[in-house]
Amino acid sequence: MASVLDNRPSCLRARIGDIWIAPNYGTSSEQRQQALQEAAYLLVRHLFGLRYRRIEWQMEPGHVDSAPAGQLGFTLEGILRKHQIVQDRSRDTAVFSITNGDWRDGGQEHAETVLYGAPESHSKATLLSQSSSQQQARSVEKKKAK
Repeated sequence: MASVLDNRPSCLRARIGDIWIAPNYGTSSEQRQQALQEAAYLLVRHLFGLRYRRIEWQMEPGHVDSAPAGQLGFTLEGILRKHQIVQDRSRDTAVFSITNGDWRDGGQEHAETVLYGAPESHSKATLLSQSSSQQQARSVEKKKAK
């Protein structure tokens, strides 16, 4: 589940909120991290497809190293010091953003490479070809089984 916060269609900007991955999904933190990255990528791609100009993402500074924001082309804009009070303590907030220009000028390709490998390995033609080959292999296996 993913949420979009501060959605401002009149300003063509939004902020990614929480992204939750089901607790029983995947057997490793690496699989869960991959799912988180892909969910964020799909959300960003969708928002830019709606012609948004800016997407923001905020998080605790302690989560910055493991967050997919940097891996998906977001830029750290700064730290909001003492931004919130959580459990009676001041908490800073790291603010990231990506613009439609960043996305168009290589951000989307970079994100897809991070998620899926080299561009050739995730092109539609390659995926369709792999799907067709897999179907043919299944057909051959079924015929052998009969």
